[in-house]
Order: sequence, then structure tokens, then C-alpha cells
Amino acid sequence: MNTIVMMRNDVGTGAGSRGGKVIGRTKTGKPIYMNHNHPSHGDFNAGDHKDAAKHHEGQVAFHQSLAERMKSNADRLQGDDKKEVLGNAKKNDVAAKAQQTAADHHNKQAEKKKTFGVKGETKAEFAASAKSTHELMKAKDTRGL
Repeated sequence: MNTIVMMRNDVGTGAGSRGGKVIGRTKTGKPIYMNHNHPSHGDFNAGDHKDAAKHHEGQVAFHQSLAERMKSNADRLQGDDKKEVLGNAKKNDVAAKAQQTAADHHNKQAEKKKTFGVKGETKAEFAASAKSTHELMKAKDTRGL
């Protein structure tokens, strides 16, 4: 009984527990959600977006492969069974298209964010870096360096 209570207390605390399915993690450890518009993706830098695009492209390949297998298996079926399998194949086609859209989004975001800094920093990281560089330059000027 205590185990169940402890598990219930843990619900909703980790990545993916509120608001979507996590399909992987970036190299920096950030969760990648199935939905490319997930709020936690807002702090991704260019590298994170590239990692997310790769994960989404993997999902595209998975769903396309599944849909193709279902379609080929449907050829051997008849009636309602065939309709059901073809319906599931269509759902996988739709899922593949959605994941391709997500991959395209992340690739586009990676390109946009790359322009803000040499390391592919986010806008905030770039601004902080620029500010600290500016302060460093001011300090050098006052010391006559």
C-alpha cells in the first residue's frame, strides 16, 4: 500500500509527465517532445534543435516503415480486417507527416538560432555573451590595455 502511495506522489514530476510524449533527449540532456511546439523547446539552442530534428526524422522512418508493412499485410486480408489494417496504416502515414513537419521546424529553428552566435547560442545566451564581452572591453579600456 505504501508503494502505491509513493508512486502516486511521483506522478507528474518528470519530463513528459505533463504535456506530451518524450521521444528522446538532446546531447545537452533536454527532453525532446513529440510535439515540436512544446513550451520546453523554447530554450533550445541550435545544437538542441538539430538533435531534435534527428529524433523526429527517426520517428518519420519508423512510422513510414510501419505504414508500408501494414499496407502489404492488408493485401492478404478481406472485409473489416482489411479496412482496420488500412485505417491503421493511414494513421501511421499521418504520424509520419506530422513528424516530418516537426523535423522541418527544428531544422529551421537551428538555422535561425545559428545566426545569433558562433556556438549556436539562444538569443538570451548571445545577449549575455555580448554583454560580458562589452564589459570586458570597457574594463580593458579603463586599465589602458
